[in-house]
Amino acid sequence: MMVICDDAYYYIGLASHYLSDVGCPFHTGNAVNQIGQYVGGYENTYHYAYEQYVSSNWDSSFSDIVSSNTQSIAVTDPENAVEDLAEYSNGHLGYMWDEISEDPTGFGDDPMFIAHTYYIILKTAQYNQGLVDYMVIDDWNPWNDPESASEDYITTDELQEAISYWLNDYPAPITGELVSTSRLQALIHHWENDIPMPSGT
Repeated sequence: MMVICDDAYYYIGLASHYLSDVGCPFHTGNAVNQIGQYVGGYENTYHYAYEQYVSSNWDSSFSDIVSSNTQSIAVTDPENAVEDLAEYSNGHLGYMWDEISEDPTGFGDDPMFIAHTYYIILKTAQYNQGLVDYMVIDDWNPWNDPESASEDYITTDELQEAISYWLNDYPAPITGELVSTSRLQALIHHWENDIPMPSGT
């Protein structure tokens, strides 16, 4: 059973913006050099050039990455998710900075530059799906109910049963909800660390 609160989508949008923001490599580092570029105006920065490149090519090259994504990365702590995505995104910054520096007008035609952008957008979409799964109060999980074997702890038998439902794409018992990859990852996380799994996770 899913509980939808007033303005839920609005707040999910705010939270996902905070997460998505670090999906732009230029929001994750090289601050000193970026500040130096701002002296000449934002429109003359590599930061601006990159965001304009993504915006101009969104419909033709990048929007399908998001709309066709079916995978999610489990989010159990939004702060950690932001830090992890920022670290991943920052790993692409060096190449992008150098490429824009060397070819300010043609960097967007470089196959490696396109590939870097593709993988950053894909990873950001997957984290956002995980964030939505985390935020929506969704009582999908029968294995952490008070009446289950170990109440809100996940036992090995319960995890094995959940894996079977996930592998066979069966709806979970009692709730009838599908066991998605991100939901299974959350079960494994709580089982592996022997920590209680609150309702809605």
